[in-house]
Amino acid sequence: MAAPSDPGADIASNAAQPPRRNPGSGFAAHMLPYPDLPPEQRIARLRERIFRAGSSGAALEKILRSLIQSEERVVRLTNLCQARSEINQTIVRLQTPAELFSVVCRIAVEYGGMRMAWIGMRNAETGRIDPVARYGEALEYLDGIAVSATAETPEGCGPTGWAYRTDRYFTVQDYATDPMVAPWRERALRHGLRATGAFPIRRDDAPYAVLTVYSAQPDSFDDEAIDLLREISKDLSFALDAIENARVRRDMVDALRRSERDLREKNEFLDSILQSEPECVLVLDAHRRLLRINEAGLRMLGAHTEEEVAAAGLLSFIQAEYRGAFLDLHRKACGGENGVLEIEVGGKDGTSRWLEIHAACLPHVGNEKPGFLGIARDISETKRSAELIWRQANFDFLTGLPNRYMFRDRLEQEIKISHRMGGLVALLFIDLDRFKEINDTFGHDRGDRLLVEASRRIAACIREADTVARLGGDEFTVILPQLTHPEEAEAVAGNIITRLADPYVLGAESVFVTASVGITYFPTDTQNADALIRNADQAMYVAKRQGRNRLAYFTEALQAEAKTRLHLITDLRGALPGGQLNVFFQPIIDLSSGRICAAEALLRWRHPTHGWISPDRFIPAAEETGLIVDIGDWVFRESARWAKRWHEQGLGSEFCVSVNSSPVQFRDSAHIRTWPKILQEQGLPPRCIAIEITEGLLLDADAAVAESLSWLRDSGIPIALDDFGTGYSSLAYLHKFPLDHLKIDQSFTRNLETEPAARTLSKTIVRMAQELGLRVIAEGVETAAQRTFLENAGCGYAQGYLFSRPVPPEAFETLLHADRSPG
Repeated sequence: MAAPSDPGADIASNAAQPPRRNPGSGFAAHMLPYPDLPPEQRIARLRERIFRAGSSGAALEKILRSLIQSEERVVRLTNLCQARSEINQTIVRLQTPAELFSVVCRIAVEYGGMRMAWIGMRNAETGRIDPVARYGEALEYLDGIAVSATAETPEGCGPTGWAYRTDRYFTVQDYATDPMVAPWRERALRHGLRATGAFPIRRDDAPYAVLTVYSAQPDSFDDEAIDLLREISKDLSFALDAIENARVRRDMVDALRRSERDLREKNEFLDSILQSEPECVLVLDAHRRLLRINEAGLRMLGAHTEEEVAAAGLLSFIQAEYRGAFLDLHRKACGGENGVLEIEVGGKDGTSRWLEIHAACLPHVGNEKPGFLGIARDISETKRSAELIWRQANFDFLTGLPNRYMFRDRLEQEIKISHRMGGLVALLFIDLDRFKEINDTFGHDRGDRLLVEASRRIAACIREADTVARLGGDEFTVILPQLTHPEEAEAVAGNIITRLADPYVLGAESVFVTASVGITYFPTDTQNADALIRNADQAMYVAKRQGRNRLAYFTEALQAEAKTRLHLITDLRGALPGGQLNVFFQPIIDLSSGRICAAEALLRWRHPTHGWISPDRFIPAAEETGLIVDIGDWVFRESARWAKRWHEQGLGSEFCVSVNSSPVQFRDSAHIRTWPKILQEQGLPPRCIAIEITEGLLLDADAAVAESLSWLRDSGIPIALDDFGTGYSSLAYLHKFPLDHLKIDQSFTRNLETEPAARTLSKTIVRMAQELGLRVIAEGVETAAQRTFLENAGCGYAQGYLFSRPVPPEAFETLLHADRSPG
């Protein structure tokens, strides 16, 4: 065995070393005959030829041996040089260590003159150096061979083991004599292996593998051969690094391509979603430049291409009155604040649409400041439907004037303004004298034409800030706000009376109609809308009693009624402790079965002196004084007590009692939250008591009211909206507040048989409530025809005198028993 003292030292050899020459620079491949014979046979043949030629002597044989050895050395070095050249030419095309190792082993044998070559790597689990590539003859030598990477066993002390551990090459010039290879001597000689060399292959500045080559001849590894094999191992290390770098580059390129492909696919996917999105999606930068808009957005704007919108500028599509609001929305969104805005846009195709835009911040648009992301949906149909329903609910179908619902809202608004800013509000009630006679004489068509003309004449007498409304039939009202002196209203009323007295041309006929007008003032005559309406109505009847075609004021005699009301309030304070209040129940009927399914609890007052007092008289007084809070609690407890009794009698597990509430009660949310506790104390399920609220509560509802309603409903108590359709903002309530039941106001029901508008509105309300999942109850049903119409319209429930008047609880219990009895 021979090993260098350091990686660059020459190995020691027992054989004499010839002078080192550059392979291939002064020798032919073979200078003597018989190159294919073993050395001894070759010498014998040459000696025989020399003897025949007459030469002799041992000196000649010695010369022959030296020549043969030199020739063999030249051949080996030439082969190794060629092998290295082949390896260097080949490794540039290889992509994996496995391919490289296989090629090196093959070239070492085929070009390097080796009998066999293998490359081994350390097995981390066994600690052995296992072959990972092999080539040549005597491959059976490697089958089952044990080469260890550690020095603790003899199998680890061979050339391969030492080369791996020390990162230095080792050679064995003769297996037959070198003790280093004792564990493998017999096996190697049996397979014709006489010399071996092990050369470490480094990677990342550490041992990685070992190239082990075998020769069939002893003393095959001289300095030049070792240098060449060391260079080959270095070339392998360089090739491994190059392969790894190439792999890293390929992986990076593949990863980049995958990323580009994924990004492209993701963009294509997102773009397909964007283009298939039915809503408008638009992206603007911080300077309001259009960056993207989808196909739905182009359709909404009546444009064909994104470039067309960008060139015109998005603002040019927005109606002028909404541009400021949109700019504000854009500014807030770019600042990180979400927002919603309804705008009207005019398309390039001449269309007009309403859009609801939901805006959010889009960070880092175009590597600049945050931008604007808008999702817009076309709400034109919703707007038109809402506008139609709103107009039908708030405007008179015949004249186009505000109806009684809109009138009431306008009056309350003007009263609020007067509270804040001062000034008089005058209310005029106008009734056409003897209009019924004209209607009966000339027919309803001409009567309607007269009403339309009368409404036009009244409207021509008032200011833009004033309101004229038709309450129904031949009754009109006029609201005159912000007056300085009462005489201003008197002048308007006089002008109206004069204009209405002019002749009306109805076809070939001319007819004359006069008007009676009643006037009252806020705040001099009263402090609330209801009283103001009553005052004006009473004054109008005074004008009629005085001969018609004139005006009358709210008089002192009418003022006496106000004093009576004060006495009423005084007596009301003692009604509850005096046991004068009663709870009556009016059944609610399931129209499909005709059975009683629920009841409404109604408060009644039996005055010890005046008898039964109308709720219309004492409930407003109770609300004004705050007495309604204690009275309302008492009604709630009484209703719950009777409902519990009827449940225990088995009169219906789903039977529900509706209890009216007042806006005054909702001023204290803590008070409202005691109601579920009352039901719990009585052992009554929350679903058995419903709370009826009015639009008056919702009109001025703040966050606390909305929270209280939601809390009640979350507690299991249903919420019903009473007198639906009598307020200005009815439609907004349906999605803004948590509602379960909707009660159609009796003013609709009462006019079902006489007014087409009432029928249309009732059908519309029923359909709308059904779409929203609300239970619809019609109030004030008094005739079979009204019931039939409502049932055909899809209304599920009704109450009214047709079924029963409100009755005491004992009488209602009798009704329930009769309703539940078979047959």
